[in-house]
Amino acid sequence: MKIKSIKKNTAKKTVYDISVDEVSRYVLHNGVLTHNSGVQYAASTIVFLGKSKDKDGTEQIGVNVRAVLPKSRLTIENSRVMTNINFKTGLSRYFGLVDIALEAGIITKDGTRIVWTDGTKVYEKSIYKDPTKYFTKEILDKIDAFCHKKFTYQSGDLPVESADDKDALTHDEGE
Repeated sequence: MKIKSIKKNTAKKTVYDISVDEVSRYVLHNGVLTHNSGVQYAASTIVFLGKSKDKDGTEQIGVNVRAVLPKSRLTIENSRVMTNINFKTGLSRYFGLVDIALEAGIITKDGTRIVWTDGTKVYEKSIYKDPTKYFTKEILDKIDAFCHKKFTYQSGDLPVESADDKDALTHDEGE
């Protein structure tokens, strides 16, 4: 690789770099010698995480975690997802699924209430209080199919390749 030109940039910008202890450079596969940040060029996926407090009144009961993928070879770049980690119960399995189901057109909204697939109108808080009542295998499979189309480079119409892949795409309500 040859450098064709170098131009002076007059704009000043603060930049940050994370360094690996006792290593001051990284050699890429093509032989280019870089600083530690060169690892990002070899990475298949880079995820930026951010968080906000999940509160019940003034007490913090958990964190909402935002994941952004600025680089991915498996998922559409700049995809964003939110999840919730409760300090007592751990990862919230159903957090954000109402928003995804709305986006997918699986359910609809009527004012402040959610119109479920059977026509029942219910508040979102009620859905999350008893999620297994609402997120049946049928609904979860539809959400899964929508997410596959939204977040992957594939069209979503491809057949499942192996039994392991099929198991990853199905949901067991007892889990």
